[in-house]
Amino acid sequence: MRIVILYFSGTGNTHWAARKIVRFLSEQGWDACAMSIEKIGDAELDGLVEGTDVLGLGYPIYGSDIPEPSKELIERLPAGNGKPAMVFCTQWQFSGDGAMVAGRELMKKGYDVRWKAHLKMPNNVCITAIPLPYTADFHKHVPKLNRAEKRIGRMIDRMVQGRSYRWPFCRMMGALQRVPYRLLYDQWRDMPSLEDARCTGCGRCARNCPAGNITMEGGLARFADRCVMCLRCYNFCPTVAIKVYGKLHRDRRGRPFQGPVEGFKPEDLR
Repeated sequence: MRIVILYFSGTGNTHWAARKIVRFLSEQGWDACAMSIEKIGDAELDGLVEGTDVLGLGYPIYGSDIPEPSKELIERLPAGNGKPAMVFCTQWQFSGDGAMVAGRELMKKGYDVRWKAHLKMPNNVCITAIPLPYTADFHKHVPKLNRAEKRIGRMIDRMVQGRSYRWPFCRMMGALQRVPYRLLYDQWRDMPSLEDARCTGCGRCARNCPAGNITMEGGLARFADRCVMCLRCYNFCPTVAIKVYGKLHRDRRGRPFQGPVEGFKPEDLR
């Protein structure tokens, strides 16, 4: 069986999970590959989908909703015509029906969504304006990654056996997060800004922005109003010069989250 997993990852959690799924399936004899959707052009997409037996889709959950880049990908997908599909989402704690949000959209396009999974991953929301608990210590991520790996293994077993896999979900609980998120989404799309005095003009944020929201003007990063809230610019700025809701990252919180495992670079996604 051949599967292509198309994934969007903001700061590395979904990238890790997609690669882990590919490794497990490959060990079971499947022809598996994972591709960041930021590397796929319109001309290439149809051929990738037509040339696979199973379509995989992965993304991080934002307010129990699909990230904008993944929504755009789903719109670009060709008709499924009954092709089997697998959907997984990465989340910090609970998303209700996070994987089924995209699953429902795929079914509308004619895909047979047989496998769905929610994977709890390390929290990547480290902005000062929303003081959630997080850690950038890779060693402390290991227990949560081990649990995610076990859940991936259970899903892979079902896929190999030809049996469906659906982790229990609650649409109502998802809607409690998703409805206000969608109502406020447009207001939040201009949340990042720059502390000019800290910016060195390296351009890393602009190069890695999946939405093309950042440009370099006069050696400084400038932001438009189409942020997709992936937090890449904030987490990976070498001088921690990015503000969110007008607030810089506080040094006392430790360095920002930079992936679930050591060595991740946002450049890998582009």
